[in-house]
Amino acid sequence: MNKLERETRNKQKKLSLELQQELIKLREEIQQIDNMIKQIKQLLWNKDRKKSESLLKDIIENYGNKYPEVIELLTKNKEGLLKHQKDKKIPKTNNDAENTNRQIKRRLKTIEAFQRQENAENYLIIICNYLRMKPYTDCRGVRRYRNGYSPLQLCRAKVSSNDWVKFSLNYT
Repeated sequence: MNKLERETRNKQKKLSLELQQELIKLREEIQQIDNMIKQIKQLLWNKDRKKSESLLKDIIENYGNKYPEVIELLTKNKEGLLKHQKDKKIPKTNNDAENTNRQIKRRLKTIEAFQRQENAENYLIIICNYLRMKPYTDCRGVRRYRNGYSPLQLCRAKVSSNDWVKFSLNYT
């Protein structure tokens, strides 16, 4: 083996060691992020306000310097994120809103474009009214009681008719 081959092998070993050390650092950082995410989930899903405040302080102490954007987001939106602790009727998740958005996106995919903004707004009103008056059919677990009732019926809204088309015509 000549001198050039030995130098090349030594450089490869050195490079390999550097890459392994970088990989170890990245794994540690990923583990730290995973731990932070677990703590944030505990903070958001906790039923006790005092416990959530304590968890937030821990998160700020542990991750404030390294992830200031995350800390700013949590502290800035703390009241909105923890609304479910004040009123037990407020759901912890935004599944209902996400479902509505998914339904709207699915319907908008089939339509290329609206000629005027007013047409698009009227269409969205109609879709929202349909979803407000459509009874739930597949709720499970604690939400099983919703089956057979529309979102408007569940919040005890007084509507003149259960016909979403007539309701939409009066609304627009």
